[in-house]
Amino acid sequence: MIIGILSPGKMGASVGIAAMKNGHEVVWASIGRSAVTSERAKTNGFRDVGTIEELCNQADVIISICMGGGVFPNASAVIKAGFKGVYVDANHIGDKSQENHLAEMFANAGIPYIEASIYGWPYPHEQNPNAERTFYLSSRDSNSERERLIVDCLNGDIFECKVTKIQAKEVKRSREISDRSDCAKHEDFGYGIVYFPNILNIDDGFLDEYMKRRNELEPQDYYIDEDGFYVNRGGYRFTKEHAEAAPHRFLNLTPPDCPQGDIDFHQQIEEALSKCINAYKGIYPESADCIHWRSDGHIASYGPGAGMGMHHDTAIGRANGNENPIFNVLSGSLILSDRCTGGALSFRFIDRAFTPVKGSAILYPSGFLGSHAVENVVTGRRISYLEFFGQGTRSGQARSI
Repeated sequence: MIIGILSPGKMGASVGIAAMKNGHEVVWASIGRSAVTSERAKTNGFRDVGTIEELCNQADVIISICMGGGVFPNASAVIKAGFKGVYVDANHIGDKSQENHLAEMFANAGIPYIEASIYGWPYPHEQNPNAERTFYLSSRDSNSERERLIVDCLNGDIFECKVTKIQAKEVKRSREISDRSDCAKHEDFGYGIVYFPNILNIDDGFLDEYMKRRNELEPQDYYIDEDGFYVNRGGYRFTKEHAEAAPHRFLNLTPPDCPQGDIDFHQQIEEALSKCINAYKGIYPESADCIHWRSDGHIASYGPGAGMGMHHDTAIGRANGNENPIFNVLSGSLILSDRCTGGALSFRFIDRAFTPVKGSAILYPSGFLGSHAVENVVTGRRISYLEFFGQGTRSGQARSI
């Protein structure tokens, strides 16, 4: 068969590759698509037919995989073009009324329609080559021949296809809710501020040795500019008093030739925060569409007298034109050491302060609604791991989620 893909993003390309592995030809329409998408389609051997109209003329099956604003325009264009084949909607739609409306559009046009959903990661997944990818299929009537057609088209080592009597997107929603409820216990305080207790076990003895290595690798340094301000490695300017009261920050957590234990520890921290992110998307589903990458995390170490005044994490400040923070959507803080007095993390708009508890994490909006402060440490040392999650332009110090 000829399979039309709308459109070959990462997941759409995965579907196209699966169809080609099963001996089918894959076509796509390049008009209005990005250079990145065009290069991806070309690399995978998809044939460009130019327009959606020509795609409809040639394809036996059209599989639509997109998010947000592209769902209904694509559907309308296919209907307008008089498509005669089978239309498979595998889009991300969170609203059942929208799903029902989409099905009615195709029913009114007399176009065979299959609702579908994809659970899992695009192929190949960078960090987990064996990641699950399940393609769920359901239809609005008792005719299962169309579903078998798609199963034969896609089933294999990339996707496991499953036909379900329950709406496909509802199956995916249920699985994601189950995943998030299992992965991290939490308490939602409103304003997007969510607390995750005991998300990671931390050995104090190991942490002490780990922080010794961090201090040896990254001794704290500032230079003084022509105006007398202390400027740190991030380009931020402080008065002498503020510099002395600021936390020590460690950015290079897994340098070349570092012990395997340090690499494993860093990975455990990132995995713990990944669980928190998954849970957060379940609590605030709208956040899923605006969290596309995660920054390289860093450590903030607060000794006696150190703290951080009220601020938020999208402020640029005077950082020599560094605009990376404006793309932050969500901030994460995981406490590595609570052997201190003071050092509570306080939030302005919920009027609440969280005493440091080792192994606990907090996720909160990076913008002004998440305005927060770290109260001065009185005795001991407060150590936390910080990471940002965002959308839009990302620096070389961030990775896709």
